[in-house]
Amino acid sequence: MPEGDTIFRTARALGRAFTGRTLTGSDLRVPALATTALAGWTVVESASRGKHLLLRLRPPTTGQPLTLHSHLGMDGSWRLYRVGERWRGPGYTVRAVLRTTDTVAVGWALRDQRNLAGIGNIYCCELLFLRGLWPWTPVGQVADLPGLVALAHRLLRANRDRPIRSTTGALRRGHTTYVYGRGGAPCRRCGHEIRVSSAGERVTFWCPHCQPAPLGAPPVPERHPAAGATADQLGVGRSP
Repeated sequence: MPEGDTIFRTARALGRAFTGRTLTGSDLRVPALATTALAGWTVVESASRGKHLLLRLRPPTTGQPLTLHSHLGMDGSWRLYRVGERWRGPGYTVRAVLRTTDTVAVGWALRDQRNLAGIGNIYCCELLFLRGLWPWTPVGQVADLPGLVALAHRLLRANRDRPIRSTTGALRRGHTTYVYGRGGAPCRRCGHEIRVSSAGERVTFWCPHCQPAPLGAPPVPERHPAAGATADQLGVGRSP
């Protein structure tokens, strides 16, 4: 899943290729935008806000400027190609194509998001560990939600300018996370075995000793660590 720091670098790459350039063509494969033609529009800025990517566009003559807003969801991406270069990826997942005289930007599997942006599965697991929160705690029961969001912001900013993503402060391979991708390994804080669960939409990693469940909480179905991947196998610390 693209994290907020990855989106920042994606926005920067798009900005380098497109800012100040005039589009020669576009293909927006989203029903609400299918008839929108952006040829002649100029890219003014490429910016990121959490996990949202914003391309600011200026019309060729008079009129209101537009913002092309995309969210990369679970596995979306923007990729840059030279004109005439073959695209790498399934064509049916393409949602947006922007062209200049020498560059093509292709957006794959873009989705909308209405919740807190920028915090994907890696950061989610790591943040909950750092704050000692049981992963299935309802949002309304988090004692210091602003503090949790502030910590997320600090981690995202710390990682946005480097290719190695780390929540521990260590940049050495296999030492960049506390719990994510470490199912079955000892907790770096207490030595207890890190647990893995597939309950819900995402795989969750947590330490049951450092992140205890509240009294009376229902049991969480766990997955044997061997069924998952290690942090190194998942490429933790490597942003695409």
